[in-house]
Amino acid sequence: MRCFIGLPLPEEYQQGLRALIEVWKPRLRSRLSWTRPGNWHVTLKFLGEVPEDAVEPMVQALGEPLGESLGQSFVLRAGDGGFFPNQQRPRVIWVGVLQGGESCRALARGVEQRLALLDWPGQSGRPGWPGRPREARAFTPHLTVARIKEAAPDPAVPDPAVPDTWAEMLCALQAAKWPDARMDRVVLWESLLAPTGPNYRPVGEFRLE
Repeated sequence: MRCFIGLPLPEEYQQGLRALIEVWKPRLRSRLSWTRPGNWHVTLKFLGEVPEDAVEPMVQALGEPLGESLGQSFVLRAGDGGFFPNQQRPRVIWVGVLQGGESCRALARGVEQRLALLDWPGQSGRPGWPGRPREARAFTPHLTVARIKEAAPDPAVPDPAVPDTWAEMLCALQAAKWPDARMDRVVLWESLLAPTGPNYRPVGEFRLE
């Protein structure tokens, strides 16, 4: 099972993503894999391939052991945006988190801590699953808009009459206004790959206080 843990986003955000795609998809020469509206979320922990017998222990660990929840609900508001790793070599287009970023980071740390304490079933001798290690990189909350599969080459000779599309898109991402959204649950999803893109099936939901 291919799994990840994240925060679902409300319908206003899904509609905003749809509008953004409608504007920019016809304008970009690069080949992109756009996030499907309805799937938009904030990833807290990507797990990758997980054996089925590891799912139930994860659900129990992410629930409320000893009556302690993962954290409190909070307000998230998106804003700004950019490219990973940078605008010169874009691989991911993202929208940032203006409000609620520290709460996202605290949740990500809590998820890491709970999963790190698990005694993963059958982990010894199981290729590729010693239990997911802690992330080496610092967690940066963001909302993935698209992944760039093949970037179109820049014109060989810069033409002042041809605008820099990536720069234009960056300005649009930074100028976009997003509403406040109450984050009140964390979801463990299974990602089911299909020819039209991934479908996300919730395996467990965990309420925030």
